Amino acid sequence: MSDPTTIVSVDDVGVASVLARRGAAGEAVIQRLGAEGPVCLRDGPDTFLGVGPGHWLALREAAPADFTAALRERFGEAAWVVDQSGAYRVLKISGPKARALLQRGVPIDLHPDAFGPDATASTALAHMTVLLWRPEGPDTFAVAVFRSYEASFRHWLDQAAAAL
Repeated sequence: MSDPTTIVSVDDVGVASVLARRGAAGEAVIQRLGAEGPVCLRDGPDTFLGVGPGHWLALREAAPADFTAALRERFGEAAWVVDQSGAYRVLKISGPKARALLQRGVPIDLHPDAFGPDATASTALAHMTVLLWRPEGPDTFAVAVFRSYEASFRHWLDQAAAAL
């Protein structure tokens, strides 16, 4: 590939599932984090990816050991918070051809007009389910893939990058 595309595994990422409970307290969580579709919300060092109605995946790079416990304290009885750090691997793909690389495997339009900076998608990429979002700028994407699929996903990325 003539223009460099960087693929980096992000280490020490805290990942937790946040699910709003029913009732007024849960509604407050929904109002704070947003319930309108698949959105990416940045709240301080945390990123919340809307993955379903009243359901988010919370992520923090360089997360402290008590990341999930801090989220449980933050949301109290308003939401269930479950540690998912061992389930996911997060990769950042950046560079002028990052979008073209990912577009080879996803069935959604990644043009900035269609997939803006606050967009997130749970989608298929090379027959694997991934979460995809743009953490910063138009030439950077982040992908959360199930840890058990990481080697297959990385193989696909390397093959697709070589074909660009």
